[in-house]
Amino acid sequence: MPKEVIHSKYTPDLESTYVQVGWTRGNEHVEIATVAPTGRLAIFDPDTGTHILTESVTPGWFMQLDRNGINQMIRVLRRARDQAFGEDA
Repeated sequence: MPKEVIHSKYTPDLESTYVQVGWTRGNEHVEIATVAPTGRLAIFDPDTGTHILTESVTPGWFMQLDRNGINQMIRVLRRARDQAFGEDA
């Protein structure tokens, strides 16, 4: 199963929480996950500019999306990106 990993702007090191996208050809879904590889979650506190580490019972949260769910996520992410940073040229 191919997998792609996306690291946070605030925690770019390999030991921090990241997003993982995995898929298999011909499968009924694509899996997205937020993963805490050490079993600990780093929560960014914008008020102090620091990270707070918390213990996690599970290494992450996994969700399976069908084609419609992925299309909806793409639309929402594009809208969020454009409103946060402005539209691409």
